[in-house]
Order: sequence, then C-alpha cells, then structure tokens
Amino acid sequence: MDPDDMSKLGIASLAGLGTGHGAMLAAEMQRGLDRRHSRETPHPDEVEIPENVTFQADLWQYIEWLRGYTAKGGRPTHSYDYEFKAERWRYAPREFAVNGECGSRSTQVILGPGAQALNPNPWKPFGGFGHNNLYWLDDFKVIGRWVPIYSNPEFDEFRGLVDRA
Repeated sequence: MDPDDMSKLGIASLAGLGTGHGAMLAAEMQRGLDRRHSRETPHPDEVEIPENVTFQADLWQYIEWLRGYTAKGGRPTHSYDYEFKAERWRYAPREFAVNGECGSRSTQVILGPGAQALNPNPWKPFGGFGHNNLYWLDDFKVIGRWVPIYSNPEFDEFRGLVDRA
C-alpha cells in the first residue's frame, strides 16, 4: 500500500481479494490495528470523510449482484424463510465512508459501478469494517461473510447453491 494511502485504509485496496483469502484479509486488518497503536493513522477528527450518500437498495440490485457472484463461483451462505427487506439494504452510487458498525447497527451496502468504500476508522472492530457487508457490482466481490437468499421466488435459482458447511 502506498504510504499516502496509509492515513485512510481504502476498502477498495481489498476489493481484489475475493473470497477464500482470509489470511490476506486478516493481515490487512492486523496492519490496521498496528496503525492504531503506532498512530500512523490520523485521529478521526483529522480524516476528511465524504458525505455519506446511500439510498435504499432494491431487490433487483441484490439479485444482479448475486447472479454475478454465483457466476464467478461464489455461493450463498444463508437461506431465510422470510422475504427480502429492502430497508435493511443500502446502495452507494459513489464513494462513502464505512464507520465500523456492529450488531444491529451494521448494514449491507451494494456498491454501484466505480463506487468506493473508505475506511477512516481501522482501529474499530474487524479492522474498521465492523459487521457491515459490502457487495461490489463492478466485480461481484464481497467484504463480509454474509451472502443471504430469501423466500421471495426471485431467489429460487439460487436455492441449490447455499453453502451448508
């Protein structure tokens, strides 16, 4: 990573990892923790965070991502017996900041073409990503461990793919 980029850990730098690269992600997260303790990362008040502009995502944005993800060999991780709830999903058409939310405050964000997620808080849990799940429409990658399908008939094509490990 370029030294100028050390002040803000851009999730875009992790976008090429794909699934199955847990060791590389863990190393990146450890570097975030190391920066926390070494103070290479500026205090949160010193980081310029772009205005968060996300919108409620819709079912078809997630279906589009899921089709691309499964076409590249990815598999859904969970199957739920209730319908997709759009209010739990966000769509980011451009750069936005991930704030390391955990638990019920975490969110699912579908990133539109060219969108980037900035991580100004790498000292927060899970390297600043928290429990958020990020889904890139550009290359059908995911940061996070949650790739759900729901009871809506639009998910029928994915039912046999659910990872049951």
